Amino acid sequence: MESPCAIVSCGNSIVQDLGECSLHCTKNDYGTDFHNNSVLSMFYDQLVDYILKQVYEISLSRPILSRDDFKAYLLDELESETAEALAREQVIVFDHIYFPERDSRDRFDYFKVLKKLKGAHFNFCQFMYIHFDLSDFQSFFQDCEFHKEWEVYPLKVLRNVNQTLYQNCKFNRRLSFSTEFNLQEESSYSVFNDCEFDTEINFDGIIINNSIFKNSISFQQRINKLSISNSNIKSKFILNKVLIDEVTIKNVEFESKFEFKENDINKLNIVNSNFSKVFDMYQSKIKEVNFFKNIFSDFAGFECCEFGGDNQNTTTFKYVTFLSFVNFRNAVFNSGLDLENANLKEMPNFLNVQLLSNNTNRETLRIIKHSFDKVGNHIEANKYFSLEMERYKNDMEEQPWSQEKLVFVLNDKISKFGRSYFRPAFLIIFLSLVFQAILFSYEKNYLYNIKPEYNEQIESIVGFFNSIALGFMPFSKFLHEGIEFISLIFYIMYATLIWQLVISIKSHTRKN
Repeated sequence: MESPCAIVSCGNSIVQDLGECSLHCTKNDYGTDFHNNSVLSMFYDQLVDYILKQVYEISLSRPILSRDDFKAYLLDELESETAEALAREQVIVFDHIYFPERDSRDRFDYFKVLKKLKGAHFNFCQFMYIHFDLSDFQSFFQDCEFHKEWEVYPLKVLRNVNQTLYQNCKFNRRLSFSTEFNLQEESSYSVFNDCEFDTEINFDGIIINNSIFKNSISFQQRINKLSISNSNIKSKFILNKVLIDEVTIKNVEFESKFEFKENDINKLNIVNSNFSKVFDMYQSKIKEVNFFKNIFSDFAGFECCEFGGDNQNTTTFKYVTFLSFVNFRNAVFNSGLDLENANLKEMPNFLNVQLLSNNTNRETLRIIKHSFDKVGNHIEANKYFSLEMERYKNDMEEQPWSQEKLVFVLNDKISKFGRSYFRPAFLIIFLSLVFQAILFSYEKNYLYNIKPEYNEQIESIVGFFNSIALGFMPFSKFLHEGIEFISLIFYIMYATLIWQLVISIKSHTRKN
């Protein structure tokens, strides 16, 4: 006597050595299943019986066709318009079925049976094949698992609460979209709801009108790699609160809103792509970022984002055009920011931006400074002016010494380009003490007591420089008699330091 399947309420005979029937046993590759106790042919026969049980035992309606005639129709042993009409009314719930690989040339290819039905609800099913290209077949995959590469076809969706094609499903291998999505008109259903992706999602060469992701607010999704290329996304693209290792968007047209909020991404590359509507990456964390040759036609939001990490790769917007407003408010750039080659129609909002690296170039700092000046926030503008000047000084380090380089170096040493008022204040006090020491030494005649034999030569040299100082009219009446030249030098230093002190205080207190 054959043993029954271990699955509760199944009742089918088990496949030898597997402990379960052909519907529920674990499947392998096509060649293994084909030669393993005829698993594939047994699966075909038991799947037909499974459908018959639902139609004739579970269904509340009473079919007008006999069970034997309907079975003969499903097995291609009978042609009947009545049987065909009955089959086109059937939506079968496949529960915990393990679907094997298939070959359309086989007599026992189960797709031949599925094509006769109206649709199916696949509940906790598992799949070993790649293609599910039943275009007129109404489908809904719930809590299913896909063990091999899976290609998404534009199926008709069986009505469900979330109006989605794949709900709570798990994809263990690469997922791609069929180019047949190009034929789809606008659809009201979404493709994925709260699904898990262990490897790569790939969109290549498609035109899609569907909402691709529709996740629950509390659902934490993880994707190894997301790649979208050479495609046109006409519907809203919304993907939030996801952990992603790598995202690549290349040669893509987004005709509706692009919402990519609160995501944690290791690497983001957006190349030669256009965003026609709102682009929103609010509060996302991205370690390595590269925008290259993109056009943002509407609002672009990077508010509260955190860019960069330990790799020190600068967040770069190279040959990127912003045709509308850009918001970087409260963003953090751990590895610097590069807007040198960006095209900005409007000045972005950089309020409370943090640049925690020296990788930001001078042109980017100038853009940030100008954005604050334009809205009257002069304190922040002065801060970035100082950073801009410091970057300019660093850029001049390899150049030979010149008057300009000397001025920049002194400006940095004295007040850090207006950022420090402590330095010039300290130097003023220090120089005052030094000048008083010199004045005291002169009055006590200490200098002439050091080397009396050279006093005549020293007096002639001092007299010469003092006569030069007396010819400097603006300060001549303030100079101390006998040390006019030294007094002039100190007065010039005082004037410079006082000016630096005033500028520094003003940069920290100027009214917005």
